Amino acid sequence: MLAGDFERTRDELVADGLALRRERDDLRDTRMAFLRAGPTIVELVEVRGGETMLWGLVAVVPSVDDPHPSLAPHLGEPRDAVQPRRRIASLRSSAGLSTAVAFITPRPRVA
Repeated sequence: MLAGDFERTRDELVADGLALRRERDDLRDTRMAFLRAGPTIVELVEVRGGETMLWGLVAVVPSVDDPHPSLAPHLGEPRDAVQPRRRIASLRSSAGLSTAVAFITPRPRVA
């Protein structure tokens, strides 16, 4: 879903109550913002010299290794996430969604 200007879209999402958790611009030709909407993460992506889009949604779930039977055929192989001690799995196109959707385990509690 195209979103227009990166900064304006990010700022509007924050003004609407989403919490900006992190921005990245260390990826070649790509800039990303990760915003929290309750237990869901919204990913905003800008390709340098190109489009800004709402890239996908990531739902925080207790486990990605034991999916519901109706979801299992559409879920990619669970793997370690970029964030330490977290696991992630993405929905395949067979799920019939046009927006990227993934599931990630919660952040570990700090003792």
